[in-house]
Amino acid sequence: MRYVTWPLRRSGALSLLLLAGCAERQTVTSYKPFFTGIATAEFGGQGPVDPLRGHVDPTAVAPAMKTIIEQPNGKKIYLAPAPSILLAHVEALLDEGTAEADGILLEQLIDEKTKEHYRSHGAEPADYIAYLHENRKQIAKTVARMPMGEHTPTVIVDQPGDRQWVLRLTGQASEGVKFREVWVRQDMGIWRLEWLK
Repeated sequence: MRYVTWPLRRSGALSLLLLAGCAERQTVTSYKPFFTGIATAEFGGQGPVDPLRGHVDPTAVAPAMKTIIEQPNGKKIYLAPAPSILLAHVEALLDEGTAEADGILLEQLIDEKTKEHYRSHGAEPADYIAYLHENRKQIAKTVARMPMGEHTPTVIVDQPGDRQWVLRLTGQASEGVKFREVWVRQDMGIWRLEWLK
């Protein structure tokens, strides 16, 4: 009887050693408590965790930054350091409706890829400005549904390409509008309009 149980005990111990060697090793690489970011929360005597530490928002605008600069010769330069400011400029210039405003839109706020697309299809980039004027009311509806631009809760931001963003309306905010997507591109820190879909 002893002879029979001895190999069984030995094989059982060997199995336990093998199983212990196969155990998964787990390490914590990131820890974000549920109440992260609340100023008064404490976690084991430590201060609150800042989930955005080290993050740089590419749409952040310095409070003192001018977005329209008038040069001594009277020419205006429109700067759009965030998609929301770009949309405000586009709306204001479309409302102005002058040849000068259309020129500013075309030269300063419409992306070069959009202009190339029109030229490659035998059209003029100015045709895109005409298209924007034709759809002015629909553009206003879309922009009204994203009042904080890229930071609007009902907007999802996708990045399909290098320096290219898509601001996409979702949920009830996307109902009853012609344009649910605003495609923009960043060039040297300045945003320009590509498409409305």
